[in-house]
Amino acid sequence: TGPSFSSVVQFYVFGDTIETNNYDQTTIFILDPGTHTISLDLSTFFSQVDPAQVGAVGFSFVSFATCDVQFHRFEAVGGTMGVPPTTADSFNVERGTLISGSVADSHDSDDSKIVVQRATGLSRTLPVSVVFDGQLPSDMPSGLEVVVESRGTVQRINQRVLMFNWTTSQFDPMDNSQTTTSDLVFTVPASGNHLDYVQAGTGNVRTRIAYELAPRAVARNWSTEIDQLIWREP
Repeated sequence: TGPSFSSVVQFYVFGDTIETNNYDQTTIFILDPGTHTISLDLSTFFSQVDPAQVGAVGFSFVSFATCDVQFHRFEAVGGTMGVPPTTADSFNVERGTLISGSVADSHDSDDSKIVVQRATGLSRTLPVSVVFDGQLPSDMPSGLEVVVESRGTVQRINQRVLMFNWTTSQFDPMDNSQTTTSDLVFTVPASGNHLDYVQAGTGNVRTRIAYELAPRAVARNWSTEIDQLIWREP
């Protein structure tokens, strides 16, 4: 989100470490006031850096005046040897009321969201619960983590991330964090043997995202919004 004055952004890729003598850079982007999204294919401007030895990706931001600036998200994905992230094929609202959204709304960080409202009459324990299913390209990934971008409509909503263990046929807790009323990105690695959370022979993965008010938090009606959920090899 840009300031009320023009600003300048430039992106960099570095070698094994961040060194001033081993990097490549993009041209300068001049941003007018407002909200902007910039996506770059970094493979188009490698010169000094070996694409197989990229150690860091960064950017510089310079404003022409004192102002407030918000960076919604900065992420480098893929790579010459990387495995693309896996998106969900389906989801099921176990608890709560689906207000809007389809499975496609969980594929990208684009503010197109799955919105689930706490249903009245449910107990305080996990009044919102959504299960996502996907299929990895391999049932033998080198590692596994789930990335969730979400927010609550009120402050102090706890978010629980659980992965389905195909060995024990139960969900195992992986993370318990607190959302805010702004989008936050949660990166949750599979603990223990990550292959327990990938179905042998199919590559299927299943993740439950559940929500409840934090202790002593008070709100009559509230909703959660999931902007993105993906699985990937770290």
